[in-house]
Amino acid sequence: MTNAQPRPITPDDLYALRIPSDVQLSPDGARVAYVLTTIDREADEYRACIWIVPAKGGEPIQFTRGAKNDSAPRWSPDGQALAFLSDRDGSSAQLYVIPSAGGESRKLTALESGAGPAVWSPDGRRILFAARVLKDAPPADAEARKRWEQRPKFVTRGQYKDDGQGYTFDAVSQLFVVGVEGGEPQRLTHADVASRAPAWSPDGTQLAFSRNRGGAADYNLSDIWIADAD
Repeated sequence: MTNAQPRPITPDDLYALRIPSDVQLSPDGARVAYVLTTIDREADEYRACIWIVPAKGGEPIQFTRGAKNDSAPRWSPDGQALAFLSDRDGSSAQLYVIPSAGGESRKLTALESGAGPAVWSPDGRRILFAARVLKDAPPADAEARKRWEQRPKFVTRGQYKDDGQGYTFDAVSQLFVVGVEGGEPQRLTHADVASRAPAWSPDGTQLAFSRNRGGAADYNLSDIWIADAD
């Protein structure tokens, strides 16, 4: 058997790439959920969907479909559901939950700047997440909003941009919790510096999270905080 001759990489080879990421093992260890990213040649955009494959090996199954991006799959504690992020309804990724056996997904959030990955409570009844909150709400009118988005920006902090987010000084990451059965997300933190990377205590009564120290430099110098879950 002869090996194929090597050749230079061409731009067209990019369209053949299939990039797996964010691998999540189910609580019983039987299944693996992951994100598979490809490139849509006609739209000239990345596309991401969630796939599931048996942990012992086997044929992967595409679990979500669509013309947008699904990401950050997170198993419920009992393995019966997956929470994930999707921008299928707009430009900002929102939280959805779907039965892990398949079925219709339910939208849990509709926040202006989108939501972050889900962190399930130990009892599986609530989902904790971080989300950016704009310091000044944009106007509802389309023309006024366009002018608002193009307004001059006055930078007073050393860290004012993040990859994939753009300008960050006009919004602060805060913590929220939402019931798996639905309802309005409850905001848990109100600091003027970013709170992120939340986690539940094993009994579900407390939260741990990272909070920036702030200041003019504000280069993600952080401390760990503890708060009551309620």
